[in-house]
Order: sequence, then C-alpha cells, then structure tokens
Amino acid sequence: MNSRQRRGVILLLLSVLCAVGAFAGVLSVVNDVESKVGPETTAYKLTSDVKPYKALEAGEFEKVSMPKRYVPSTAVTDLDELRGKIAVTQLTKGSLLQRDMIVNRPALKPGQQEIAIMVDAATGVAGKITPGRGSTSTPPSRAAPRARSRSPS
Repeated sequence: MNSRQRRGVILLLLSVLCAVGAFAGVLSVVNDVESKVGPETTAYKLTSDVKPYKALEAGEFEKVSMPKRYVPSTAVTDLDELRGKIAVTQLTKGSLLQRDMIVNRPALKPGQQEIAIMVDAATGVAGKITPGRGSTSTPPSRAAPRARSRSPS
C-alpha cells in the first residue's frame, strides 16, 4: 500500500467516525426533546362549527393525542363530560374543546319559562322584579300613556 492509499483509508475512517458522532449528537437531542415533552394525553377538537345553545354530540369531535404539558387544565379529556351539555357560544371547527365552552342544559320544570331581560341605565329594573310576581311586562296596547316631554325648538 502506497502513501496515497494509506491517506485515503485514513480519511475514509475519519469520515465514518464523524458520521457516527453526528448521528449520536442528533439522537441525543431527540431524546432530550422527548424527555422535556413528557407523556401524551387525549384531548378533543371540533370537526365542525357548533352553534350556541346546541346540544353536543360525540360525532362532532375528533380525538387527538397531545403532550400532557401542552393540554390546558380546562381541556375535555373524556367524552362522558359532554352528557347533558350545550355550547355556550359559537364553537369553531379545529378548536380544542374546553370545559369553559360548555354548560349544563337548563333544567326547567313544566310550566316554567326562561327569559332574558336587557337592562341598562334607561330601562333599570330596581324593585320592579320580584319572585312569584308573574309577568312583569304589559302589552303596549294596555300600557298607560306616558307624558311626552317637548324639547324647545
């Protein structure tokens, strides 16, 4: 073997040694990242938009596996949590389902009705609404006429 052949073999062995070192370095980085991410857990994301106050069904969600450290504490991790729940607001496709997005279905007894009353400074209801009083609204045709104020022209 002449000197050129020896030099070629030495450079070949040196390049193999560098390749093994690079592989070991990459493997070390990957293992370090895996150890920092930690174990995975199950979460659910929406497969379609859900309108507000609509009952939730298991078919509207897709099971996803995520590192536990990146899943919010409010994330739904079990579809049994959805029984008897409705959406609070518009839920968008692709969103991660969380407990603060859903509430229990209203539990009204027969003969009860749920109403919403808009209250602001002009329509305040202080002292006007009491339990058991019945209807608090008067049809416009039977309402007492209001005195109209005139603005100076």
